[in-house]
Amino acid sequence: MVVYFLACIVSISIAWIGLHTREYKKGIICITILFSALPLFLIAALRYGVGTDYFNYIRVYEWIKEGVFYKEYLYNAINMLVIWLDWNVQWVFVICAFFGI
Repeated sequence: MVVYFLACIVSISIAWIGLHTREYKKGIICITILFSALPLFLIAALRYGVGTDYFNYIRVYEWIKEGVFYKEYLYNAINMLVIWLDWNVQWVFVICAFFGI
């Protein structure tokens, strides 16, 4: 829980710094938006064993890899893309974290 709290504080601090710079330019705003989302993205993308469903997601990945169709179409498509690219199951979490942010 502390990790999430610290990530939120870092994200808010980076966003605050970006919004309160003297030179209010588009480039600075885009960079601060990117960097303010980065801590939360990294936590969501690089997690291992976090949450009650983490290992269920891995099981679903293995099912789809064996040819079983999963009921959630977009999640199924993400898994199929990762399998087609011959990537590790961790990439499913990275892609979902990207869309979640």
